Amino acid sequence: MFPKGTYPLTSQQLEEEALRRKCPTVLTCSGEIAGYANLYDSAENACWLGNVIVSPAFRGRGAGTP
Repeated sequence: MFPKGTYPLTSQQLEEEALRRKCPTVLTCSGEIAGYANLYDSAENACWLGNVIVSPAFRGRGAGTP
């Protein structure tokens, strides 16, 4: 999820990285958090999807499908 981080991750590391990211998105299903993702290195015609995390309880259930 965060290859540049130093493990164990601290809340300070996560907060600093979050400030460099764009469009933080939380995916919910019936009120439960199912996943999280954000964007980084955005340019005029492109950007990168980063920090994609899907809760183990929701993996394989289509949480990442459009």
